[in-house]
Amino acid sequence: MKNPEIKATETPANGDILDKIEAVLEKNRKVILGICILITTLLCYLLFDARMSFATDDAEYIKRANNFVLNSAYPSYQGSLYPLFLALLIKIAGFHVPMFKMFSSIVIIASVFFFYKAFKGKVPYLVLFTVLIYLSINSYYLYFASQTFTEAFVLFIESIAFIFFLSHISLLASKPSIGASWKSWLMFGFFLFLLSITKNILILGVGSAALYFIIYTEWLNVVLAVVSFLIFKLPYELMTKYVFHVQPSAQFGQAQLKDFYHPELGNEDFPIGYVDRFFDNFNTFVSVQVFKVLGLRPEHEGIRAEDEANFLLTLIFAATIIFVFITLFKKNRFLVFSMLYALIVWAFSFAALQTSWHDQWRLVLPYTPYILIAFLGAFWLRAKGAKQPIFKPLLVGLMIIFVIIQFPLTSEKVSANSRGLKHYVKGDMKYGVPDQYVDFVTVCDSIKEKVPPTAIIATGKPGEASVYSGFNNFQRIPMPTKDESADSVLAALKKQGVTYLFMDGFSRQVANSIQIIQKQYPNKLMPVLQSGPDPEHSVYLIQVKY
Repeated sequence: MKNPEIKATETPANGDILDKIEAVLEKNRKVILGICILITTLLCYLLFDARMSFATDDAEYIKRANNFVLNSAYPSYQGSLYPLFLALLIKIAGFHVPMFKMFSSIVIIASVFFFYKAFKGKVPYLVLFTVLIYLSINSYYLYFASQTFTEAFVLFIESIAFIFFLSHISLLASKPSIGASWKSWLMFGFFLFLLSITKNILILGVGSAALYFIIYTEWLNVVLAVVSFLIFKLPYELMTKYVFHVQPSAQFGQAQLKDFYHPELGNEDFPIGYVDRFFDNFNTFVSVQVFKVLGLRPEHEGIRAEDEANFLLTLIFAATIIFVFITLFKKNRFLVFSMLYALIVWAFSFAALQTSWHDQWRLVLPYTPYILIAFLGAFWLRAKGAKQPIFKPLLVGLMIIFVIIQFPLTSEKVSANSRGLKHYVKGDMKYGVPDQYVDFVTVCDSIKEKVPPTAIIATGKPGEASVYSGFNNFQRIPMPTKDESADSVLAALKKQGVTYLFMDGFSRQVANSIQIIQKQYPNKLMPVLQSGPDPEHSVYLIQVKY
């Protein structure tokens, strides 16, 4: 297994332009890393945003963490590890949303450092620092430095995991016995396990590792990769099932639906429906969202991603993947592993994701750095081995341009955020709340004072309602059927324990339930809170009298 680590100190300073750049970067590597970390820290501050996004997922992580602290309800949906860390913060310092967001800043900054540690000596410094600077200044990544989505935490865990993954691959190059490598195998399996509980889709990390060893025909390592993972995963599953009584995650069932928002349409057709999904998602996410995250396409507000999709860009990207794989296969196994990890997660995501989620670029973002470093590593190898000298300065010039094009969008977002920054650093998370959410936040502010602690409130945004009200007993309710009676709706609400209905302006389930009950039993609905004097533009909290 030939794949020696790159020794930058051995590159001659009097060689070609790539050799000279390597010598300079190697000599100043600590200074450059420090600059990257300082820039990341500064931009995390300048882009800090204390507002919740109202995209639901970010608030749901906080809600699950708080529910674990209050009720020992173990968080399993979407991934357990991040809510568990938030729960630890709640236990230490209390329920403080700006603190959760600052935690995201810390892990984003740390991920830059650990990404460097993971790939140092595995790729040329020119490639490594190009990716590192990109991560330090790209606004898409920095966005998560002040959000409570899981992406910042995923980037952090990934970067640490890759230190051990690539170190293990390096160890295997000497073909050690199991007796000499078992500790390294355990760390390999442990971090595969950590990824799997950080984000449920990352259980595919095991598949990526297995595929990596399969393509190099290392059959024993395939078995050892799976076994090392199961050593940690099986006890964990038994513990969560029998200690915390965790039920199977609903995510798999939701992925099978034809339409997440209309479950009545049934499950996707197998296999044709999933194949169609894959190609539709691959085209849109790659040609639009990946290119945007890389800074290679501009943002267009109000335009749907599917309307921007470009099949030619998708073909170019797919052809580049093949080119990169062929280039790296025998020359850099570290980057082959890196690319396989990202591609496997993307492939299964594209088959599982609803096509209505094309605009969620965050779904591809955590894995893009591992594709990018593989691409740049392959280009470097090709340029280095090219007989035509023009390719070397051309590669350097393109890398410089790639870094420079990240600045305009980041600068624009810093400028847009500057007015709210003084409010956010004081913990004012309500400053700049979008107009359509002002009434929602107004009612949430009063809920904890107006309803008993045992109340259960139905809403379409339980996470956001929990965060803004400091009250944790919010739930979603199912959509009433078209001809459902008021008695049936009331019986379903009573069975779920719902005592209040939050007509929040977003939940059709709550609005339809209220309309059905209102027609037959208006006296069973008693308004408790109203956001404003205008009944047509207000949101309400309504008590249900059974």
